[in-house]
Amino acid sequence: MSEGRPEDSGRDEPARPSRRKFLLRGLGLVGAAGAAAVARTPVADAAETFRGMSFDRVERSAAVGPATGGAPLALGIRRVIWSAQVASPVFALTFDDGPDPEFTNDVLDILQQRGLKATFNMMGYNAEHHPELAKEVVARGHEVSNHTWTHRDLAYEDESNTYLQISRGRKLITDVTGQVPRYFRPPRGELTGSALRVAASLDHDVLLYTLFGDVAGVEKPDAVRAYVVDHLKPGYIVAFHDGIGRGTFDRKAPGSRDLAARRHAEIKALPSILDDALHRGLRPVTATELLEHEAKHSEL
Repeated sequence: MSEGRPEDSGRDEPARPSRRKFLLRGLGLVGAAGAAAVARTPVADAAETFRGMSFDRVERSAAVGPATGGAPLALGIRRVIWSAQVASPVFALTFDDGPDPEFTNDVLDILQQRGLKATFNMMGYNAEHHPELAKEVVARGHEVSNHTWTHRDLAYEDESNTYLQISRGRKLITDVTGQVPRYFRPPRGELTGSALRVAASLDHDVLLYTLFGDVAGVEKPDAVRAYVVDHLKPGYIVAFHDGIGRGTFDRKAPGSRDLAARRHAEIKALPSILDDALHRGLRPVTATELLEHEAKHSEL
């Protein structure tokens, strides 16, 4: 069985390791983290069934078009971004799974105190349910990105559900914040050919990451700080969190509580990580700013 992360709680993907490994390895797109098969919560079922019924009918009919074998797609050039080649001492700072009142306000305050900007990969569901917080992210000058509607692991979804997850996430984030997400970050970094085609059809580049702030084991702020500080380099894309992914739908579940504790450890470590980076001359920027530095580097 593949190694999973705590945010797997609340999910009931069938155990299909051999098929999944074959699919992802064949594409050369093995995700940055694995996923475990666990039980979906009734809360998540209800939330997604009843909130998504009318939208589901519309989007599924739209999904069975070009991306599923109809007319050819003219998708142009889309990127899958893990890092950037830069001459400047910059790295991209990103946060997944929010906006979430338990975490996002603290992250915003930490960044504002240092005059820093970041990219927030939002769940559409959370943007819809915490609209003022989502708007506050943009009001403070940060960038928003699409992290699906309800944080489904796309390695287990068919093309229709993949389209629903990405397209509704994009729509809700855009409607709430007024900012159209340029990027799509798949939950747990898991990609399929369907996800790539859908993301491209929605004008997304795929934003992955070089360095993960979520360290293995019983996560403590000192361990998070040591890991990130020891590995951080210019051009890296660093992934932290301001939410708990699928744990959003059952916050009292043991896995959700454990995940929340890990997120608090990340956030407690964040000030010292940023201060250390700035002291060394490394400046955190948004994903778009990082790519602008890459473009300048390529012109040299």
